[in-house]
Amino acid sequence: MTEQLRSIRRKVIVEKERLKRELGVPALFSTAYGNVGSSIYYGIGATVAFALGATPVAIALAGLFFVLTVLTFAEASTMMPYAGGTAYFARKAFNESASFVTGWIDLLAYVSTIALSSMTAVYYLGHFFPFLKYPVPVTIGTHAFATDPHMLTVIVSMVIVIILMVINIRGVKEAASFNIFFAVIDIMTQGLIIIIGFIMAMNLDKITAYIKMGPEYWPTLRQFCFGVAIAMVAYTGIETIAQMAEEADDYKKKIPRAYMWLIAVVLVMSIGLPSIAVSVMDPPTIVHEWQTDTMAGIAYYMPDLHIFGTTIVLKNILGAWIAFLAVTILLMATNAGIMGASRLSYSMGQFRQIPAFVFKLHRKYNTPYVAIMLFSAASVALLAAGLFYKDIFLKLASLYSLSSVFIFTMAHVCLVVLRIKHPEMERPFKVGWNLKIAGKEIPITAVVGFLANATVWLVLITGDTWTRLIALTWVVIGFVGYWLYRKKYELPIHTEVTIERVVMGAYQPVDYYGIIVPTTGELEAAHIQTACKIALRDKSRILAMYVIEVPMTLPLDARMTAEKEKGEAALDQAEMIAKEYGVEIDTKLLQVRSAGKAIVEEAEKRRADLIMMGQTEKRGLSNLASGKTVSYVAQNAPCKVFINIAEKA
Repeated sequence: MTEQLRSIRRKVIVEKERLKRELGVPALFSTAYGNVGSSIYYGIGATVAFALGATPVAIALAGLFFVLTVLTFAEASTMMPYAGGTAYFARKAFNESASFVTGWIDLLAYVSTIALSSMTAVYYLGHFFPFLKYPVPVTIGTHAFATDPHMLTVIVSMVIVIILMVINIRGVKEAASFNIFFAVIDIMTQGLIIIIGFIMAMNLDKITAYIKMGPEYWPTLRQFCFGVAIAMVAYTGIETIAQMAEEADDYKKKIPRAYMWLIAVVLVMSIGLPSIAVSVMDPPTIVHEWQTDTMAGIAYYMPDLHIFGTTIVLKNILGAWIAFLAVTILLMATNAGIMGASRLSYSMGQFRQIPAFVFKLHRKYNTPYVAIMLFSAASVALLAAGLFYKDIFLKLASLYSLSSVFIFTMAHVCLVVLRIKHPEMERPFKVGWNLKIAGKEIPITAVVGFLANATVWLVLITGDTWTRLIALTWVVIGFVGYWLYRKKYELPIHTEVTIERVVMGAYQPVDYYGIIVPTTGELEAAHIQTACKIALRDKSRILAMYVIEVPMTLPLDARMTAEKEKGEAALDQAEMIAKEYGVEIDTKLLQVRSAGKAIVEEAEKRRADLIMMGQTEKRGLSNLASGKTVSYVAQNAPCKVFINIAEKA
């Protein structure tokens, strides 16, 4: 149904399908790689801490589970191409309470990756700021002491999360082209290291020799099993494409293609780089000196390159570049975690799984500021534990793996259940290797993936005590809150309940509109008056548009009450002015991602002859979006554009 605002005549139109389905394979792949690829910067060191010299084998075995999980997500995402990922799969396969638990643990994965990515970024910053890596002697008067790099790392990590929290509250847009650029640069850099490493540094004899060199070089069976479990951290982020499925263009073909590219690239990087790491450094060196920034250690121990009599010191070139790239990728992953947590919590709020105040929108910035602050604060609390635990890096990696592996396990279960309960559903991509039982096709890959991931999850949950307590506390608090919230409002615990969304327009398209007067902020009366004078002369009609741009941190159909009220007031004013001139005027309130694109599409659809826009001379930050909108319309409009430049103090 359509959501009705103050005016009975005017309703919000959300251009949902056309505007959102615009991501192709490069955008889907690069965004997913930004999450999965960033994991390699902390995944190698975390795995070496347990698997030691067997790290390449542990990560390769985890890679097999990764492939099985990707196949499951490829089928489920094309079958149900909607935001929510595994939580949405669980809703359709089981019930609302199962969906809540899945979504709530997914939020824990986001909180963990925010903390882990920000901390690892600070470790790599140590290349440029040595006081973050080594103790620095300080003398104040007669007092002399040395700084604690671990303590400074924890504090700086907390500050980074707080800064990104503030940025996200104000609203930040994530550009797909930006992700593609850094994904390509990262792949090229890691590919170059693998090529050089295999040619100049790869040493299989050295790796196999670790087997006989004692407990500091080769793991016990128990250590290896835990190493495989921790190695899953190198593959987390698989769900990213599923979360973006609702925005994918031609999702039936492009989601599977993006996942197949992800398999190829991630496996090569995740197996090749650890192999080079244990070739150029022995396990004790990695554990004691380069555990938190192993990629920088690989660069540091790279042999010099001799070409045409010239010696190139690779560690001087690659060291700084890898550190810079790692910091960039990891900060992007931290920010993506904050955005992901806020968007997932907003989605859960729409299904009445969490209280309304959690996804309340900021009146000025129209972002779910409470959710952003809440889950950023949870990440800061996890980082604060580092003030008491020196091994907080490994604890965060374990927590991230634990929550992510649970999501993978649930995805496999959901796929099997959906094959049984809903065999009639369209499956544009269907996993092969099926076993027929009672006429139902059961995917063997999903069954094996479930057993493997469930085993890994059991290893993790029975491992570190701190990790287990945090995870169980998180689940208990969440489910008790969910149960109390549903009971308070007399809502069923296991049945789906949604908040009515804006999904359809109130206006039927007409053949011709003469003049379009759009605005994204305060309405300039002079623009409407000028349009009315032209309409009187040409006997044309006017369309007054108020366009609300929705930040990427929110779903497109977010309830932006404050902006809608401003739009209603502006359009009411336009109607009064038109009435004074005696001309016919139509009004429209749009909620879109890009104001410029929406205006141009409206002009094309209504065959407009003229678009009248306003632009102030002041080019400050507050006017930046307006300037971009005017520029886009001027370059892409199918008709004449009149831009009235007015002075503004």
